[in-house]
Amino acid sequence: MEFPFDVDALFPERITVLDQHLRPPARRPGTTTPARVDLQQQIMTIIDELGKASAKAQHLPAPITSASRMQSNRHVMYILKDTSARPAGKGAIVGFLKVGYKKLFVLDDREAHNEVEPLCILDFYIHESLQRHGHGRELFQHMLQKERVEPHQLAIDRPSQKLLKFLNKHYNLETTVPQWWHLPSTPYSPLYRIDFIQLSSLFVGGERGNHLSSYSDLPLIYFDFSSWAVLYT
Repeated sequence: MEFPFDVDALFPERITVLDQHLRPPARRPGTTTPARVDLQQQIMTIIDELGKASAKAQHLPAPITSASRMQSNRHVMYILKDTSARPAGKGAIVGFLKVGYKKLFVLDDREAHNEVEPLCILDFYIHESLQRHGHGRELFQHMLQKERVEPHQLAIDRPSQKLLKFLNKHYNLETTVPQWWHLPSTPYSPLYRIDFIQLSSLFVGGERGNHLSSYSDLPLIYFDFSSWAVLYT
């Protein structure tokens, strides 16, 4: 994905990690430094365009990733740069992975709500022209190392078939688990069918994280309360 400004100079490293502050990374010595506000605006433009591209690829009615959402949530975004692409000397973006911790409520076999807080995969996109080149695994693996988590400790909402195949290929995911679930904040709301991955137990050879040991029989899901109307209408 190309932009009218110098992506290569804006993101010196191959993978850039951004939080809610959207601070421009430190630049290489000898590079021209535009005003900080201009750099942040460029970062916001990249995030907005990546969010739109991801929503289009997933056939979502609206983006779930944007600069404004990043600024209002404690999410972390990993952006992968194409170091070999230099259109007009400006570089390009391969894709991104957005994660964040969420407090989730799941039902046990007695229909009691239980609260867990796993790291959740919130959005994941690799540009269509650059898929099947190992970029997705590179980005995902970098995130796992940076966040110090194992794949089986993650949670994800309604994964696409493409993402399921990705997890199966690289992390030996075997199956998914459907569940009917009430929104705990609105007990009289209708039931929503959520297809989710029980990442704590469905990876071949995976071990449960210690922080999930008391919920060994509970499936993990991701649910973004800020966007439920978009996800389920």
